[in-house]
Amino acid sequence: FRFRKDAPEAKFKVPFGIIAAILSLGLTAWLLFNIEKLSDFIKILVVVAIGFVIYVIQKLFAKKSQ
Repeated sequence: FRFRKDAPEAKFKVPFGIIAAILSLGLTAWLLFNIEKLSDFIKILVVVAIGFVIYVIQKLFAKKSQ
């Protein structure tokens, strides 16, 4: 994940890289849209929101340390 010119070339590449990512997103969306209980959907949204907040905080601290 580091974009450095002096980094060695990757020795492992994910098979079907882009296709696997798209299929994974499709499966995730299908699972989310087939939730029958509203309470389960709200729990998932809360977890996603917490993850997003952690991501934003990490990005803010990463910019300050550079």
